[in-house]
Amino acid sequence: MKKKQKPAKKGRPAPNQKVQHERLKGWTEIASFLGQPVAVAQRWARSGMPVTREGRFMYASREELSGYLGREAGLDVPVVAEQ
Repeated sequence: MKKKQKPAKKGRPAPNQKVQHERLKGWTEIASFLGQPVAVAQRWARSGMPVTREGRFMYASREELSGYLGREAGLDVPVVAEQ
């Protein structure tokens, strides 16, 4: 006997892949991008690192974080964090 296929779940549409790769969600992803522990990323956020709270999650743009790292290092160009 053939199994019936379940209908697709109706919910939120899948996010655009490009936007998903440019935006980091949560302290773990942000800290991983920076190459630092979560506690360090949280401390940097308190001192001015560009992060945004949406609901219960923190978000950050890869581009903004690179620019922030460059400014903190005293450079005029964004720094690319090693991953």
